[in-house]
Amino acid sequence: AAFDRLVSRSHILLQQAASRSIADTAPNHRPKHTARRCDSQPALIPCIRETVLRFARHSATCASMAATPNKKKSPTGRGLLARPLEALVFLLPLIAFYGLFARSANQQVIAFHVVRVFFELFGEFGRWAPGIAVVVVLIATHAASGEKWRVRWSRIPLMYVEAALLALPLLLLGRTSFVGGASSVAQDTIHAIALGVGAGVYEEFVFRLVLITVLMMVGVDLLKHTKGRVAVFAIIVSSLAFAGHHHQPIGAEPFEWTAFAFRSIAGVYLAGVFWVRGYASAAGAHAAYNVLLIALARLATSAA
Repeated sequence: AAFDRLVSRSHILLQQAASRSIADTAPNHRPKHTARRCDSQPALIPCIRETVLRFARHSATCASMAATPNKKKSPTGRGLLARPLEALVFLLPLIAFYGLFARSANQQVIAFHVVRVFFELFGEFGRWAPGIAVVVVLIATHAASGEKWRVRWSRIPLMYVEAALLALPLLLLGRTSFVGGASSVAQDTIHAIALGVGAGVYEEFVFRLVLITVLMMVGVDLLKHTKGRVAVFAIIVSSLAFAGHHHQPIGAEPFEWTAFAFRSIAGVYLAGVFWVRGYASAAGAHAAYNVLLIALARLATSAA
């Protein structure tokens, strides 16, 4: 009887030990299996979505809080591209005008040419890629912003007025101008205006919307620096790159300190417009400055 009790007691202890062992190992085993299964799944779509959200957030720093009264927080933090759909509507006529009238000119906007050459690596599509790239980026940014798919049409004419007003400080900065570069070799006034409009759209796209935003993503999200420091660095880098790309070997003009200094200051100003008012306002101000400068030059030539 004592032996039977000992065997029974030992059996109970073994069962209890086995139960504890299963309870201890099951929680650790299941997450490992789940982690391996999740890691093996393709994450391309989530990565693309996260990248677009980060791009939208960093390209939308502060202007949208003033641009929209809706207090519901959007995924992008309501930055300055809270209304990218309106920016697209505002810029479409400029994109179309450049596409129609600049193709027969002897020179094209360098930023447009760089984007086109990049996309031509993927085939004939590259010819139309720069304009399509602007459209796709603005649509993707709007989708990521969480805003309604609605255009406030009453604001579009005001954006053109704002662009003309924002161009006035650039006219006061100095006489170094876009006309002395690309437009001087254009065949006529309409081609010069097309080049000036294209410069506004595509140079601001490359040097402000893309370059500043990418630098913000790298500096803030990847390197964990403060947003203020990265913003100052991004504005300086984009302004120097903007000024430098007009000169040889990238651009057609020989290097000249006065022109480089003026364009650097203009780049800082346009970067400030981008930061506060958004890509559309920066592109519009740049294009309006070029057009006004061409018009003043033609008037001066006619008067002489």
